[in-house]
Amino acid sequence: ADLRQRIREMDALTRISNEQNRTTEFERIITVIRNELQRTLNAPFASVVFFLPAAQWQSPNVPEVGKRYGHEKVLSTLAPIERAAFERGEALFVPNYSETGLAPMPQEMRSAIAAPISYGGEIVGVLHVAAPSTDRLSAQTLDFIEAITNQIAISLGNEERYRDQLDRAELLKQRTEQLNQLFEIGRMVNSGEPIEDVLEAVAHAISDTIGFGVVMISLVDQWAQSTRRIAQSGLP
Repeated sequence: ADLRQRIREMDALTRISNEQNRTTEFERIITVIRNELQRTLNAPFASVVFFLPAAQWQSPNVPEVGKRYGHEKVLSTLAPIERAAFERGEALFVPNYSETGLAPMPQEMRSAIAAPISYGGEIVGVLHVAAPSTDRLSAQTLDFIEAITNQIAISLGNEERYRDQLDRAELLKQRTEQLNQLFEIGRMVNSGEPIEDVLEAVAHAISDTIGFGVVMISLVDQWAQSTRRIAQSGLP
């Protein structure tokens, strides 16, 4: 039976890894992970909670929920076992809640495992699996759970790198647009077009490439001590 369970666990890890290779969509991967946990362990409760950044906690060393995947309505705060796993910094197995001082959450659960998720040198969340009986989870399950938390950390890294790539691509696009605008303005100046048209192009270039909603360019008349608007963008 133990060998068959190990094979099921390896199959689950393989399917998770395959999903990570297919997509960088974090929520999709977490859904697959939760489904694999529930199927492999025959445990109806599988939840992944991520903390808010530590700077946003009301009390030091007391993490607060930032985002929970799975059973969000049942657990709006951290379960006692989740908090304990965070405080210990290691996976925690409760074979029978009735034999511990921890309160089960959800209340109908009888056994549970909670394992911290580490990323970037700190604990960023907890993986929580629970069952309504005491015969579905075991100490041998800890290795599988910890392997899953490693997969979650890998997915976090993949998502962060993907977002960095998107940011760099957007920055490159903006720089290309800026160069194109500068080229066009230079062409207008060299071709001797009226200064009003050149400044109008400058105003639109600033609006398009920097993102200001309204741009106004005015000339200063020192003798009259006044200004005269000569170009604009974003105004009727």
